[in-house]
Amino acid sequence: MIAQLTGKVTSKSATSFVIDCNGVGFTVNVPFTYAQTISVNSTITVHVQTVFGRNDMELYGFASEKDKEIFNVITSVRGIGARAGISILSRLSADEVMKAIDLNQVELFKTIPGIGNKKAETIVFNLRKSAEETAAIPDSHKEIISALRSLGFSHKEAMQKISEISDWQKKSVADVIHEVLKKTK
Repeated sequence: MIAQLTGKVTSKSATSFVIDCNGVGFTVNVPFTYAQTISVNSTITVHVQTVFGRNDMELYGFASEKDKEIFNVITSVRGIGARAGISILSRLSADEVMKAIDLNQVELFKTIPGIGNKKAETIVFNLRKSAEETAAIPDSHKEIISALRSLGFSHKEAMQKISEISDWQKKSVADVIHEVLKKTK
């Protein structure tokens, strides 16, 4: 998967840009606020989340790893896809999203086009639950869980798969992922 790109911005729109990386141009979808900070012909590094659809693959880019993590948390909510995640991060910073979750500010999410009352409540509830679960996870688990989630496992499934591997703490992240995938087949 593509995790980061460094190159020259050759064109941009309100919520995307094309970055030339050694002769290969990648279209990267980004939050509106991030796109406004980028200028054509500048050389940048963008943190990328690759999202696979039924018939395509899209790249979503972020200024920081923290923004990318918040995007992944937002899109882990059932019914919230990558486009809705970008829409949320176009209006709220990662810190504002986390503050809204901590303060249970459902109303803030309802101000975002396409997010009604029910979705706003679901977002706050699931993100609060996810934040509580993540806080209880040892650091050694976080990288493995993040990798498994990017491969399509839910948080709960990832935790379960890790617990099924004997002596996983003594193995590298790659070895644990390999064993989980081998057992899943």
